[in-house]
Amino acid sequence: MIPSTFVKPRTIQQKTLVGYGTIVAVSFLMLVAGFYELGSITLMGRNLVPINNERAHIEDVSKKLVSLDASVDRYVQSGGAADMGESIRREARALRDSGEELRGSAVLPDTRSQLGTLLDAIVRLEDVASALPAVSYEQFPFQGETVFAQSREVRVLLSAVSDSSLAELSSTIQREQAVVSYGWKVLLTVESLLLLAALLLAVKGSEMIAGPLHRLQEMATKIARGEYNTRIEVSGDDEIGELGFSLNAMADRLTHYNQELEREVESRTKDLNEKMEALRVSNRELDQTATLLTHREQELTQANERLRELDRLKSEFLSVAAHQLRTPLSAIKWVFSIVLEDRTGPLNEEQRSFLVKGKESNERMVRLVDDMLTVTRIESGHSDYTLTRVSMKKFLDEVTANFPLIASDRGVRFETRTDIDPSPEVMIDTERMPFVFENVIDNAIKYTPAGGVVSVTLTRGAGSVVVTITDTGIGIPVEEQKEIFTKFFRATNAVKVVTDGNGLGLFVVKTIVERHGGTVSFASEVGKGTVFTIELPVAV
Repeated sequence: MIPSTFVKPRTIQQKTLVGYGTIVAVSFLMLVAGFYELGSITLMGRNLVPINNERAHIEDVSKKLVSLDASVDRYVQSGGAADMGESIRREARALRDSGEELRGSAVLPDTRSQLGTLLDAIVRLEDVASALPAVSYEQFPFQGETVFAQSREVRVLLSAVSDSSLAELSSTIQREQAVVSYGWKVLLTVESLLLLAALLLAVKGSEMIAGPLHRLQEMATKIARGEYNTRIEVSGDDEIGELGFSLNAMADRLTHYNQELEREVESRTKDLNEKMEALRVSNRELDQTATLLTHREQELTQANERLRELDRLKSEFLSVAAHQLRTPLSAIKWVFSIVLEDRTGPLNEEQRSFLVKGKESNERMVRLVDDMLTVTRIESGHSDYTLTRVSMKKFLDEVTANFPLIASDRGVRFETRTDIDPSPEVMIDTERMPFVFENVIDNAIKYTPAGGVVSVTLTRGAGSVVVTITDTGIGIPVEEQKEIFTKFFRATNAVKVVTDGNGLGLFVVKTIVERHGGTVSFASEVGKGTVFTIELPVAV
């Protein structure tokens, strides 16, 4: 329910809102007045448009009337030149057309009546002017005078119409000026009242807030110095008054807390002495615990050493097993080659197919053994690198020489862009670095379906060379990308496309590149492809 009497604002926010509300209301009234005056000015401006159009048509009729008089005068002076007769007729018709347009643009009823009389005179002028070329030579002076007399009549009527139009234009402009002048007076008056109200509000607000705040500041300073008995006289029930009550209450509580604190300090000092004794007992127990932790740490150290020894033994076992497997695998490969070359006798298609599959499986086993040997050498730290200064372009061209044919067999287009002038040089191990690019490019071709594209691009970075291998293949799932350089890891979609593979290649690639002081990274999206970026430092 809305109260019938005005409620006096109590808080500073309410008082401020009342002041701002007053200013907003006055501003709104000023805006309404401004829009009203603007509407009046716009309406006056619209009234000027047809009058200006009428003035333009009057000017057009006047110009064409002058032109017709000049043509008639030249015609009479020339004694009736044949080529000027048709020109007089055209100008007479044009004058009549302009007169009709002028009558169509008339604004006031009085002007329309005058324009009707003017148009009749223009029609008569057209008739006598058009008949001028048809009279005999002896009648030229008389007929010409008739034309000039009719022209003067038209000019007199046109002058009357022009005066009426000009008077209406002047009257409209005077009304518009009066409206504009009145509008300015209203706007200036309202603006002055608004500024006065804002000034009064600012002065009153400053007095209302600054005085009590200054007294509160003095009290807070005294309390900060430790004068807890200081109090302030509170007047008003707004926020400043409530703050004064709060400061007085705070001073009361500080006094009480100070007394309580002194008693508490005395009690805590006694407790502290008792706890110091208990702490000495606890320290003895902690010493015993520390001794136990030392024994546990020694046990963990021994366990870690055993784990490292087991890892070393595992690596040695893999190395020995791989070496032991290489000899029989090489022998098996040699046997497959001898048999497939028909040295032991001719083979039928079924036998040859079985032997080819066996040879391919043997080659995969050889690659697995080689990769395992590489991994064991890397993990044992026994892999030495011999660095040679080479041209990166020449090196890439040699590494990628056989890949166009391999890609073509799979229906994949293979592209290289390695032309850089001058070609950068790098320090690399020429036995190990080829594995890096061969592995990444071979993966790109294997996992790109027929019709796709694999490209190798060489560019120069800041103090480095950058090789980018891009494919339009199956991509790598986002959730598996963080594992891509882990030993024995293969992406789930890759296993479905190519069933063989050991998951060691990219682990070896990353290790070799980092041993050269470089980096290898990739970006991939499933179904769209993968981009591997290998960056190596330029040789100094």
